[in-house]
Amino acid sequence: MTHDTQQETDLNSELFRSSNSNLSNLSKKPNDRIAYLDGLRAVAILSVVLFHYYFIFPNKFNISYSKGIGEVWFIKYGSLGVMLFFSISGFVITQTLHTSVSSKHFIAKRFSRLFPAMLVCSLLTYLISFILPTTYTSKAYNFLPSLTFLDPKIYNFIFQSQSFEWMDGAYWSLFTEIRFYTISALIYFANKRNFYRNFLFLAAIVGILFPLSIILQLHSIRSAFNFLLIANQLPWFIFGVGCYRLYKNDNKEFITYSLISFFSMLFYCLAITNYPYMPFDAQATMIGMLAIFVLIYSAIKIKLVSNILSYKPITLIGVASYSFYLLHQEIGQKFIYIIDIAAVKNLELYKFTYLIPLFVLIIGILFSLLMYKYYENPINKRLNRLFKPKNIIIE
Repeated sequence: MTHDTQQETDLNSELFRSSNSNLSNLSKKPNDRIAYLDGLRAVAILSVVLFHYYFIFPNKFNISYSKGIGEVWFIKYGSLGVMLFFSISGFVITQTLHTSVSSKHFIAKRFSRLFPAMLVCSLLTYLISFILPTTYTSKAYNFLPSLTFLDPKIYNFIFQSQSFEWMDGAYWSLFTEIRFYTISALIYFANKRNFYRNFLFLAAIVGILFPLSIILQLHSIRSAFNFLLIANQLPWFIFGVGCYRLYKNDNKEFITYSLISFFSMLFYCLAITNYPYMPFDAQATMIGMLAIFVLIYSAIKIKLVSNILSYKPITLIGVASYSFYLLHQEIGQKFIYIIDIAAVKNLELYKFTYLIPLFVLIIGILFSLLMYKYYENPINKRLNRLFKPKNIIIE
């Protein structure tokens, strides 16, 4: 048997398995989860929240607890937790595409997952901004970008305004996620057989042309790459797609995706270091990327790491991570600010003010878990049943 014939046979077998899995996966419960992915989500959300609570807030507001805590490397560079979220999304969205029988089914599943929590969290953030107007008061029109997951700049352009903002500044990453969903779904449903090849081709082209646009100072082209193809964040998603192939025991494709991801980010870092157009820490980004590579690879392939990340208390944080991410910033900083002001008036409490962010973090996780159990998960199940295709046709 020739190599081409063998390759065609393998592809047909993969498609047959994929078609059968589409049928079987539709019967699975919507909340079926890979435990160590929730563990990775826990690492990501804790990194981001600690970064905001101990590094950003002390420098943004006049609060008493030590700014030195924020200089601990894990906290200072905790914003890389968002990049870990992006890599997890690369894995999860690839898996979701394979269990979606159509583009409409895929869109429905993502809507069921994202919108209900965004609706409630945006409403809570809006209400609390009025009840506790200490650091920030939101406007009703900020619901529009938040509930549509679209950058406020789009609405400011449409309405010739500068008024639109996210309900919470942390929501910016949802616009990045939505663009990745769109790109990956377009490629997948255009040609399921060649999805991985075509996605890799796009990633390689963007990985070369985007840094070149920075070097040649082609600002319009650079902006277009960023807006349409999330060029500066795409390497994180690429690695996540590769990790899904690793999960499926396709080591060769995992290596290929990892190399494209790594060199795309490396070329970007070299370009922006020599031709900066925004503040950027290239060294921290590359070290962070290697750390994320090792962490996710270890979660998939090393049983000890997988078991640690699958430990129930850790996975519970991961389960709560989406709603907690949506709530933690604006609401969290208000509670930290108010409690801190009260604590500094008491000499006995003053020495423990560094624990205030941890207290708010724990309350946030517990609230988000309750929200997941009694709202997110039930409504997600109902919406998935509602949107489940009645007549399954495998193309």
